Amino acid sequence: MSLLTNELFLYYVRRNMWSDVRRTMHYGASIDYQDHNGFTALMIAVENNYYGLAKQLINQGANKSLRNRRNNRALDLVNQSRYYSQFIALLEEN
Repeated sequence: MSLLTNELFLYYVRRNMWSDVRRTMHYGASIDYQDHNGFTALMIAVENNYYGLAKQLINQGANKSLRNRRNNRALDLVNQSRYYSQFIALLEEN
């Protein structure tokens, strides 16, 4: 897996492009890759209210407990989400 593949992966996550996210994962992108601020794809999906994408990432094995540079997990980024209750249920599942 290359840095370029992982950065492209996060680019697609930021734009909620699931088919391209899945394709970059197929080519070796790490589902738990963290950008320079420590954000993972799951954190980006939660922060941008991409509930469907967040659910798909979790179904693919995204780690819900990773923390970014500000020591936040994906669950900590839910506060302002319009899908608050759905995200809480999704992120608190085992």
